[in-house]
Amino acid sequence: MRRNLLLLAVFATALGSLAFAVTETWAQTAASNRPFMMTMTPWATGTHYPDPHGTPGTPSATGTHEPDPRMTPDPHMTPHPTGTPRGGDTVAPTGNLEIKHRAQVTNEVTVTLTFTATDNPGGTGVVWMMVREWGWDMSQGWHDMHGGGEHYGGMNHMGTWQPFTDTAGWPLSPLPGVKYVTAWFADAAWNISQPATARINLVPQPASLRLGEGHHYRYTLQAGQAVTISLHVISGDPDLYVWQPGHLGVPDWASNVHSGDEQVSLVAPATGVYLVEVRGYTDAVYDLNLQTNNPADSAGLQAAPDKSLPTAPLVTTAPDVTAAPPAGFRAYVPLLED
Repeated sequence: MRRNLLLLAVFATALGSLAFAVTETWAQTAASNRPFMMTMTPWATGTHYPDPHGTPGTPSATGTHEPDPRMTPDPHMTPHPTGTPRGGDTVAPTGNLEIKHRAQVTNEVTVTLTFTATDNPGGTGVVWMMVREWGWDMSQGWHDMHGGGEHYGGMNHMGTWQPFTDTAGWPLSPLPGVKYVTAWFADAAWNISQPATARINLVPQPASLRLGEGHHYRYTLQAGQAVTISLHVISGDPDLYVWQPGHLGVPDWASNVHSGDEQVSLVAPATGVYLVEVRGYTDAVYDLNLQTNNPADSAGLQAAPDKSLPTAPLVTTAPDVTAAPPAGFRAYVPLLED
């Protein structure tokens, strides 16, 4: 046993200068020498996060600057295994993901992710997948919500490769607001797909926010769709603001009275992503509900005269999900036993 530990220590020291992270291990414990196998990911290329302090890109026509799924990852960001790809396969898989069967809202932190991925005919087959979640807050901007390496429900949120599966339970980070989830897929030759991204709003019942804080939600509406957004106030004074696609100044609809519930009714003038924000005029606890296909007239501003309206939404961009994750590979080390 001492020789085993010494061997592993020497191996770890040798790899230390290359900054590798062991992500999965298997050990075989027979009485004779057997391999100790690890799947490893280089840290240096596995820690790309959006810069919350960077200059936002130009908002799209819908005012949200959605991720472009056509973007090609930088090949220099992806260290592939050395040697000829297995079977000569050089074509990446294609894939997609859905969150809670394409729902726009969840009141529960844990959601079901559904994955579909296919490889090219004659390819090595889809074997691996990586999943990351992006969220936004007022202190950090867009960032990987599980960048600290927390583990939930058997899924590793540190941005490491997992065996491909059709479905998985995913515990979202608990902060209320819009969440983006991105998946990459890899075949056995470590050809990595372009990112597949989906969006959902986490609306806890109830949700809490502090004085000066804001929760940012995004809803896709169709032109002519009648909607009522209700903010049930449990305590404090939260305010409700809504922007239509392409409008980035003062809100198009607002309800910020001092007491009682807040409500906005509208008929969507255009198809696109509508920004909905709840801001804390004081510490507050609230329930947020959006009902569609209600007979409603478009009501503009229901504003308290002593409250200033926001001059812009909290955020109009989306997270940068185009950077390719690092490829995984395996190393074999002899395991010597006494």
